[in-house]
Amino acid sequence: MPKLIVREGGGSREIALGAQATIGRQPDNEVVLADPNSSRRHAAIVLDDGGYYLQDLGSANGTRVNGARVSRQLLAIGDVVQIGAASLLFAEDEPQADPAYAATVMGMPAFVAPAAPAPAPIPLVHSEPAAPAASAG
Repeated sequence: MPKLIVREGGGSREIALGAQATIGRQPDNEVVLADPNSSRRHAAIVLDDGGYYLQDLGSANGTRVNGARVSRQLLAIGDVVQIGAASLLFAEDEPQADPAYAATVMGMPAFVAPAAPAPAPIPLVHSEPAAPAASAG
């Protein structure tokens, strides 16, 4: 489930997203902003057809995604929404401690480094036994 990381006024907070979240200055929004450049109901993020869309709700100062002004935009993980001086990072929520998930990353098996190669075998050298030394007599 995605989340928003809201950076505003030198602080940051995380907000888990459900099917819909409104953003603005009014206290009944899911994401409340203190910035006077944000409208009371500035924008909404809505789950639609399997994706999260940012919708500007007719705000006076507009809404930007990755620097471009938008009215409606499908969000991708890593997108940055700018509303006034606040920035909202659209991010993937961290998975819960699930042993099945811990063994995978993005649905792929975890990388396991191959074992170090075995040392090269030491060749055995066969030599003929030395002849007994002749005794001087």
